[in-house]
Amino acid sequence: MVGSEVTSLMPESRLFSISVLRASCFHLFSSSGPLTFLPAAMTCSGNPAGDHDPLHIVLVYQRGPHDPIMSPVQPPEWYTKFNATLEKHSKFLTFSLGTVEVDTLIPRARTILYRDRLSPRSPAAPLIVASTDIRSDKIAQLAPPWTGAGPNGEIVWWIPDAGEQYRIGAMVHLLPPPDHELAPSFPGTRLAGPNFDWEAYRRVVFNEKIPAFMRASFCRPPPGSPMESYDEGNEWPEELPTEEEATDEKEKELLKWSLSNFGLIVVEPLTVDLVEFAMTPNHRTQWKRQDGSEEWSKQIVVP
Repeated sequence: MVGSEVTSLMPESRLFSISVLRASCFHLFSSSGPLTFLPAAMTCSGNPAGDHDPLHIVLVYQRGPHDPIMSPVQPPEWYTKFNATLEKHSKFLTFSLGTVEVDTLIPRARTILYRDRLSPRSPAAPLIVASTDIRSDKIAQLAPPWTGAGPNGEIVWWIPDAGEQYRIGAMVHLLPPPDHELAPSFPGTRLAGPNFDWEAYRRVVFNEKIPAFMRASFCRPPPGSPMESYDEGNEWPEELPTEEEATDEKEKELLKWSLSNFGLIVVEPLTVDLVEFAMTPNHRTQWKRQDGSEEWSKQIVVP
């Protein structure tokens, strides 16, 4: 699910507590299929006077006879620590992504912007999500087929206020628009189950998790293409509204073009190397996911 938090669990029902703005919309995703909410069990509380007052909604989902019971599997230890650190130090939302050019074996690195994290298939298989322009050079470095069974990229996330450095070896996947030539290669079912709507999720990130100037940036010419002068940039749109907020045909056409160039980078962690510099002596711990399973091994090592 996106934008919601599980607050409690009973054998025959699930309680979802969601805080939203009265004028905004929220989206629910489930890897086990559509959720049916009982109208009689829906309660709302909040100040009805203003459109922008916080609204607290509690939804009770009645589990059907064929619905799976929520898995007792727990998130890996590193991810629990990672979540706690990001919650406390939420301004550190960039990380470095390293890849290798397949033909030349030249290493490449860049800083990218974090957008979301989710565990749609299992708490033990978390995913980290960033955004990208599908016309950029890194797409060819991430595109399958990738030779070898291990990671095809590594991210380094340094959070200075916490004194923590995460090096995450991962299979880095590209989620492009549905009509893109690489769309069939995205392993959506393996990552999230058969009922997770990845295209709907891509649009949620586009509309709700990136600012207006970033939406406009996907209307520019392809990244890295030659320019005669910096003044050419004066012709590019500076901001774009969300799809819901677009009011005229020009904005709608620009949004269509922007969305056609917008993709998600979905990082599937396989190994994690955490160094905690705030500890005295420093701590360093390594985790490794066992052959695509929900098991993670752990090894303490010398910093």
